[in-house]
Amino acid sequence: MVLLQLKTLKPTLGTSFNSRVKFVVLCLTHQLTTAVIRYEYYDSHGIGERDFDTAFEMNDATEVTREVIRRLGSSAESIIDRELGQGTYQHWLDIDPQKSMF
Repeated sequence: MVLLQLKTLKPTLGTSFNSRVKFVVLCLTHQLTTAVIRYEYYDSHGIGERDFDTAFEMNDATEVTREVIRRLGSSAESIIDRELGQGTYQHWLDIDPQKSMF
């Protein structure tokens, strides 16, 4: 089900902020990030690292990371660090000029 959601979001990643945020949140919360980055779902669903990267490459990466953190709520730090490596959450805060919001 989640893979189908990701596949549905894929065509709009380049044009929709909400799609980019939702794509990242789904990958993170369903522990699919590593598999997506390793192209494990590319043959079956056409989803890979390029799609995950697109979420952060549309000149609004700071806004995307801020919204991902907001949507993950109190679990943001543990989920982000689990999926993207220890210290990633803090790095995201460090690059966000509005980090005091969290």
